[in-house]
Amino acid sequence: MLNPPNLRPNTFIQLMKPSDFIPNHVESSYSQPAILNPMVAGLYKVPLRAEYEELASYLLVGSLSASIWDFISCLRKDHLVVFTTKFSFNTFVFVLLRLTGVMVLLLNTARDTMKVQHCAALSIINNTCIATNRTCVSYIFFTRICAVYPYNRVVKSFFAIFGGLIVASLLLMFGSGLFIASHLGPTMYCFSILDPKQKYLILPTPLLDTVFDALVCIAITYKLAPARRDTQSRHQGRTEWQMPSRRHFRSLSERFLRDSQLYCVLTASIKIPELIMFLLFFVSKSPAFNVLFYILTFPDFAIINALTSRVYRDLKLGQPGLLAVRDEESRYVTPLRFAASDQSATIDTTASTRSCVVRSPHEYPPT
Repeated sequence: MLNPPNLRPNTFIQLMKPSDFIPNHVESSYSQPAILNPMVAGLYKVPLRAEYEELASYLLVGSLSASIWDFISCLRKDHLVVFTTKFSFNTFVFVLLRLTGVMVLLLNTARDTMKVQHCAALSIINNTCIATNRTCVSYIFFTRICAVYPYNRVVKSFFAIFGGLIVASLLLMFGSGLFIASHLGPTMYCFSILDPKQKYLILPTPLLDTVFDALVCIAITYKLAPARRDTQSRHQGRTEWQMPSRRHFRSLSERFLRDSQLYCVLTASIKIPELIMFLLFFVSKSPAFNVLFYILTFPDFAIINALTSRVYRDLKLGQPGLLAVRDEESRYVTPLRFAASDQSATIDTTASTRSCVVRSPHEYPPT
């Protein structure tokens, strides 16, 4: 049995001597080394990049499968949101979020695994879907802030300006030609690289996006802080804060498990390690951090879209989330919902999936 020498990965695969693999009587016909398959995309990539992009392609296909499964499994609830409640601009953003989330993963899967003739057009469509999806995620979180602070113009104005900065950073990143799309060598496979002269334009978007989600969670958590109003103080318009007891902590923990607050916290938490890997790669230039960032990108994208859609869907349908607060605890925890003007009717889904009771928003206590 032949023991060929180790192959050293390079831009092109270098063959060993024909005598290592080919019998002597046919060796004369192989006078010069040749490339086994010049149309393989991995031949024209840096070895480390080809290795982690192959791993990322598997995760990308898995993320696409998970996103499609989430889309199909929640199709009935999405149908209730769109066709049973009042269709508003928020509902339109929710539909756009669901569609662009699947489209981004589908387009990236096609780019990494299929032959594409027009790489530039595919890149433009993909970047447009990413910018639209990120804008929808920020808007869904902003509507939740508006529901929690309906009469606080300072808070709503602050988050509105912050969301506008995110949209501006997305337009700057994708509108300035930061990503260059082209075919990989003579193959029909596409790839995108950052323009070295404009690479710093990518920094504001992940920073603003992560900070925005974290501030939303902090603002809502502050609103959910265990506080109790004395009856006499409530009539006088004053609030007396007391030391939190075990009962208050139990109420707060239950509060995090309903009304989609847990989904908000998970969404912000998922973006933090992705941002850390991105900053470490940007500062240290280490390929290892680039590998981790690239691997985390698409699974995080699928999870964030699934969680964000649940934030709006559960609140729109009036569902309690993972856990319902008991009646005796309701005085410590006030339900949080979107503004009444956003929904003309709230769906109350019971344990039986066969019947749905439509209630007017006036039956619920005000936020």
